[in-house]
Amino acid sequence: MMEQVQLTELEELEGIYCEMHKDVYGVKARWYRAESIEQARKDIDVLQAALEVQMEQDKKYQQEAIAAFEELARTYGGIETAKRWQHQAYGTDGDDEFLCYHLGLPYGYFKKV
Repeated sequence: MMEQVQLTELEELEGIYCEMHKDVYGVKARWYRAESIEQARKDIDVLQAALEVQMEQDKKYQQEAIAAFEELARTYGGIETAKRWQHQAYGTDGDDEFLCYHLGLPYGYFKKV
């Protein structure tokens, strides 16, 4: 049976910081060590603000990607034709979610349209 390791509050906050850092910057901050619990909380607050900005930017980029794809679909004469051509262009082998990734569309976009 494995022993359960108890983390200190500071270690837990450092873990939270590392995970949030990945959400904001794409890489875990495994190097992060806070001097105190208070410092860790302040750093997490800063990351939280950056994460909120990132989420707003992502929403904006997704809306722009939707508008661009819808314009492309109008040009190609329909969504299915546009999807087929984009699958060929990006080599996504008909995987709609992978195509969403390439086009910057929200996941599940093609299920909604």
